[in-house]
Amino acid sequence: MNMSQTNNEAAENPCGCPLAVGAAAAQCGPTQALEFAQRVIDNAPPMLWVDGESCAIRYANRAACSFLGRPRDELLRMTMDDIDGACSSQLHAELQARLLEEGNAACFESRIGTGAARPVDVEFTVFLTRQGGRRVFVVNLRDMTAQHTAEAERDRRGAALEALINSASDLVFFKDRKGRVVLCNPAFAATFGRTAQAMVGLVAADFHAPEVALVVDERDRRCLDTGAPQESQLWVRKADGTEVLLHTVVTPVAVKDGGTIGIVGIARDVTRQTKEKERALREAQETVDAKSQFMANMSHEIRTPLNAVIGLAHLLQRTPLDAGQSDFVGKIQAAGRHLLGVVNDILDFSRAEAGMMPIDPQPFRLRDLLGEVRAMTAPAAESKGLRFVVDVAADVPAAMTGDVQRLRQALLNLVGNALKFTHHGQVLVRVSLREQAGTGYLVLFEVIDTGIGIRPEHMDGLFTSFSQADGTTTRAYGGAGLGLAITRKLAQAMHGDAGASSVHGKGSTFWFTARLGPAREIPTSGAAAQAAPAVRQATRVLVVDDNEINRLIAAEILADAGMSVDTATHGGQALDMIAQDPYDLVLMDVQMPVMDGIETTRRIRSAPGARHLPVVAMTANVLEEERRECTEAGMDGFVGKPFEPHELVRVAREALETARTRRQREEALPSLDA
Repeated sequence: MNMSQTNNEAAENPCGCPLAVGAAAAQCGPTQALEFAQRVIDNAPPMLWVDGESCAIRYANRAACSFLGRPRDELLRMTMDDIDGACSSQLHAELQARLLEEGNAACFESRIGTGAARPVDVEFTVFLTRQGGRRVFVVNLRDMTAQHTAEAERDRRGAALEALINSASDLVFFKDRKGRVVLCNPAFAATFGRTAQAMVGLVAADFHAPEVALVVDERDRRCLDTGAPQESQLWVRKADGTEVLLHTVVTPVAVKDGGTIGIVGIARDVTRQTKEKERALREAQETVDAKSQFMANMSHEIRTPLNAVIGLAHLLQRTPLDAGQSDFVGKIQAAGRHLLGVVNDILDFSRAEAGMMPIDPQPFRLRDLLGEVRAMTAPAAESKGLRFVVDVAADVPAAMTGDVQRLRQALLNLVGNALKFTHHGQVLVRVSLREQAGTGYLVLFEVIDTGIGIRPEHMDGLFTSFSQADGTTTRAYGGAGLGLAITRKLAQAMHGDAGASSVHGKGSTFWFTARLGPAREIPTSGAAAQAAPAVRQATRVLVVDDNEINRLIAAEILADAGMSVDTATHGGQALDMIAQDPYDLVLMDVQMPVMDGIETTRRIRSAPGARHLPVVAMTANVLEEERRECTEAGMDGFVGKPFEPHELVRVAREALETARTRRQREEALPSLDA
């Protein structure tokens, strides 16, 4: 054997294995060279040496024997045709032709049988060499089964994904970093009147309106720059001219090196859902408006006759009555006030549930607030022989800013509740400072009674709507069970809370907190204002109301306060009277025929001679919407029907005082300019 043979002629070992191992074997002796060559070949990938004429297998290395599942001596008795016909005579002829045409190497694939249970896909890489003048094929074998299986699975998944995308009603697209469409599904293409193939290479400006394309490009750039998904919701014009609202989510497509090659997007037509949502919101608003209108009408229809009952009872009380008659009138007044309280609770609760309980912060004196609460509840306390005590901690500011009306309402709810369930002892109203943060205060209001108390098992439901301790409480004491629920709603609207503690048989403590601000401007004391001669002699007041009883009651109460009162039945008549005679104050009903109070006030404000005339609304509608409408029309205050005599007089005096102060300031302006 000549170890110096070139690549075209290989040496052969005693077993018949041709060798071509290069310089490494040449540096060894013959025996060592053969052993070296044998080790190299046996550790190589599967390899066969095949006779170029007969396709008889001349040699198989260890890996080939293992791969084909046959021992070497068996393989050396076989031809390539014996391996499941993979190298038939036709294939042999093709192989020889390919090798002659393409050089000394060829590659093809076939499926052959091995010792395994199933055939395998094999890649044959064949090199042509010569040995002793004969052609010899060096055949390398590579199992392609796993690769083919993976490729088939990838193709299957790709086909499934393509079918899924193409059948999707959503719009699916992929763009490169330059914003060009790389691929899209038919739904995306059809939206713009094109085929999916025709969309390839287009940018947003090619199928969107210019203003939409700008937003789309900015969204896509932001997605690529941030590497995070981006959303948009845009009205898009389709090829047929209709407009649809598309909600689109684009996501960057990342590669292994951390970069991005483009974006994938999914757009959904949300036109129908959006319109349905808008319709639902519109219907919900219409329901709220209808409910508000119903509440306004109910308030007006109930409060107007209540005003007559309570007001006429008050006027009757001023006439000479015997003891029995006076008792009857007192009971009428008490029943009327009780009914009014129930109506107020229901309306307040409805407003709170609808989120219509705005807060109107104004500066107030704490002493005045507590004095009003005492004045309004003292008769009930005295009638039961109870002491009414007020205790204010020294560190509580004398004047603060808050919604004094809401504070008064919450206190009256708690005090009224305490008076109802207390038969002896006292009711204590205690005010303390819970905390001071920055320029604000968290003020704690407590009402402590020595009443019947509450059992522990009934505490949890106290602030629940329409709830009282138990059924016997309702039967014994009455009430709708809304006062405490409303109090908590009021406290929460003022950024506080409400709660209670109790010992059955000994008494209860009900409390609420409210966040109040400092009073930048100290208000005039209510008591001082009422004590001062705020109403000059012969103050002329015009009462405008279409209800005869309401006119009578208001006129009598104001006349008792020393005012001169005229009346009108509607807004048109009131305007004529104001134009003829000067008035100091107008008390205006809101809901009237011919011309209502809102329109009448607007006309008063537009008249040069009467634009500063104070106008106070007399309304049986206590809803915030009507109050806001009154303020926008130019009214200076409100008094709700039915009104207590002292409340009507107080509001009238405040309006007169405010108007007087305004005139004085305006009259002082020229002298200041001089």
